Amino acid sequence: MCRIQTGAPAVGHIGVLLTDLQVLERRIGPAAVGRGTRVRVLDADGPDQHVSIADLDMQAVTPRQLVWADLVAPTHEELEDVAERFSLTLDTVRWLALDDDEPRAALHQRYVRLRAIAVEPSPTGPSMKPLGIVAGYRYVLTVHPQPLDLLGQLDAWLGVDAAVGQLDAAMFLAAILNSVVTGYFAATDSLEDRVDAVDDDLLSGATDEAALIRLVQLRQQATELRRALTAHREVFGSLAWADFESIAETHAAGRFHLVADRFDRAVDAIENARDQVVGAFDVHLARTAQRTNDIVKVLTVVSAVLLPCSLVAALLSMNVATPLATNDVTVFWIIVAGMAVFATIVLAAAKRAGWL
Repeated sequence: MCRIQTGAPAVGHIGVLLTDLQVLERRIGPAAVGRGTRVRVLDADGPDQHVSIADLDMQAVTPRQLVWADLVAPTHEELEDVAERFSLTLDTVRWLALDDDEPRAALHQRYVRLRAIAVEPSPTGPSMKPLGIVAGYRYVLTVHPQPLDLLGQLDAWLGVDAAVGQLDAAMFLAAILNSVVTGYFAATDSLEDRVDAVDDDLLSGATDEAALIRLVQLRQQATELRRALTAHREVFGSLAWADFESIAETHAAGRFHLVADRFDRAVDAIENARDQVVGAFDVHLARTAQRTNDIVKVLTVVSAVLLPCSLVAALLSMNVATPLATNDVTVFWIIVAGMAVFATIVLAAAKRAGWL
């Protein structure tokens, strides 16, 4: 059974843990995404080693080494081979083979397993990709059906000397989860940039229909991001308080507390992005109302000009005697001139009032 730790780690450890996470995250940068299976033995005292699953001997791993095995779309045979190397249960192997996009976490006596949903950019918007992780004493196993940029970057930029303090499974797991949260921050920043672009287009007089379509798409993306991120609440909450020390033999709770805090800030950032999308809708509605007001204003001025003229024309066309001669062309031009003068006066008054 796993114990639950309710106390916070010592304050002196927090600064060291935060420094380790920041240093490791700074080493993650742009890189080509790899495919297939890769196994890296991270050594705090020397260069890293790349080995195959068949040549991996966990008994030879020292306390200052960490094994990271990354599998992309593995077969059942590959999963069984890896499970045998890391002494994983059959239930865990089946769980890793599932094509599941529901974040969850479970702690066992010898390891912790969890599934997170990483978000990465794509031409059609943020792309959600599941990531299965198993972390135990001196090893971390990552399994995912599609290549992930964050793991490709991590593999490329760990370098030949990965001595970031004394590497352990808890710190490496925290670094991966930290990168997952960073992906949501990046997706949120991209979303906010696109909302700002729509705002600028609306204020500069862009077509309302095109802007509305873009706003609807951004609203859907914001909702999907929020739903995907908040689904991790149980994962980050359980890891922040779980007693991982019996597995990783380290002060793990502090690292997960830091990641959980970033998770909470990411949720707030997405909420702010959603509010920004709603604000863009308000701008769209204001622009639509302004355009409607302009149309009504023009119609009002036109009515003020034509209605009196129409009334005069109707009165003079009545089949009764009128005070004006009906067979004199001059009278017609006098009436037309009077209507023109009246229209000029109305238009001048509207112009002076700022209606035109």
